[in-house]
Amino acid sequence: MLILGGLGSGCGKGWQMDYGKPAAQFHAHDVARTGKPFIGKKITVKGEVLRVENREDGNHIYLKHNIHCVFPTWHLGEDNLKTGDEIFVDGFLEKCTEGNVELYPALGRDSAASFKPIE
Repeated sequence: MLILGGLGSGCGKGWQMDYGKPAAQFHAHDVARTGKPFIGKKITVKGEVLRVENREDGNHIYLKHNIHCVFPTWHLGEDNLKTGDEIFVDGFLEKCTEGNVELYPALGRDSAASFKPIE
């Protein structure tokens, strides 16, 4: 699994996805407002799925509040998500402005894991 993670996302951040705790956790509606200090860091976002696009470069999951999560090509079932599903996503915060939040790379997260969001 770790080898696939490194191959799917390249070296660097792809290898870090399975390790360490996120620097911060957010509800989707709070990321653009409070997330800027965490650009380049691994975060968790809880949000509602708006749409899923299965592309050659991976699955692109769009959450409410203009959050774009790019899952690597070696996805693990994100294509089974439906509009309205509430999910938890871990990913590296690449962009964080009102209307343009992006997590890359991103992975689904266990909803039973600890979640203490910044408000």
